[in-house]
Amino acid sequence: EHRFFDDSTPQTGGDYQTLTILQSAWDSHRVVELLHPLLSAKWVNTGHSKGGMTAMYHRRFFPCDVEATVPYVAPLSLGRGDVRYDAWLGQVGGPAYATCRQACDTMDLEVISRAAEFTPQMTGTYARAGSALNALWLTTGRWSWGMFQYGEQDSECPAYENLVTHPTFSDYIGANAADWGTGLSDQSLAQQHQQDPSFFAYGFQTQNELGSPGYRRAHLAAFGTPQLPDGTALAYLPPGLPLPRFESRAMPDVQAWLSTYGERFLLIYGEFDPWTGGMASVTGATDSVRYVVPGGDHGVGLSDLSPGEREAALQRLEGWLGIPRLGGLPKRPDEAPAFRDVMRRVPL
Repeated sequence: EHRFFDDSTPQTGGDYQTLTILQSAWDSHRVVELLHPLLSAKWVNTGHSKGGMTAMYHRRFFPCDVEATVPYVAPLSLGRGDVRYDAWLGQVGGPAYATCRQACDTMDLEVISRAAEFTPQMTGTYARAGSALNALWLTTGRWSWGMFQYGEQDSECPAYENLVTHPTFSDYIGANAADWGTGLSDQSLAQQHQQDPSFFAYGFQTQNELGSPGYRRAHLAAFGTPQLPDGTALAYLPPGLPLPRFESRAMPDVQAWLSTYGERFLLIYGEFDPWTGGMASVTGATDSVRYVVPGGDHGVGLSDLSPGEREAALQRLEGWLGIPRLGGLPKRPDEAPAFRDVMRRVPL
């Protein structure tokens, strides 16, 4: 958590120009500055997803604040519309899920091929998305992303595969497409901002410095190239805020620093997680390692590593911090973890 997220959201608004990775690092540094005199042993910083990104930015600007950094499933998107995610999403799950990925493409095709029927059914105005048609396009390219991100492919894939061959498929898509698009109307977004301002804080950051995944829409090429807002979408910026000038050097700088000066990083990703398409590289970093959990999703952690990798990771942490572990890791629950991660709330 940091400024403009969760409980750190100003009640009366705030200056989004201060929502930068440098300011985030300064905020984390201030915590260390205040507490280190009381907690004088070696520190490690860590975080999951957006929190892992925050930990990396802190270390980039204040490398001596902590002894080591352990980011979980934390991407480094090298621009708005980073094409690395397209390739990753196109093969996610491997041959076993090829039929499922095709079913997701078929649903997109049904929505766009019948867009002229659906857009008149969409209510509200669409100044932020650009048009009602844009709003429909912004709902595409995301079906398989959500499933694989949260490890739900084994339950949702059979449903999608059956749906696209069912006699009522067209009726189902027709009944839902207008609702999906209406969710990006100016009115719906204003209501969303009222309910959860941090939803838009992440959107602002993607347009300002963080970058965003590219959308997998090659299967829709026959319908032309939509003139959509840059990156995630102008629609996801805080209402009334203009599109910031994107700082394209920010994420490549973090990666370049990590590859040149980074020390004692332990990164963990999931093989099936679409965000792994933008995973950071530790090539060139000193005493650092990156693990990819086979079949893992966006909720992986130390407990999901194989016994050998887990032991090696814990031994690294013991060596870095100069202390032995106190006990075993908690067992991963059978149910899906309850993420507070803002990226779950941003439709892709």
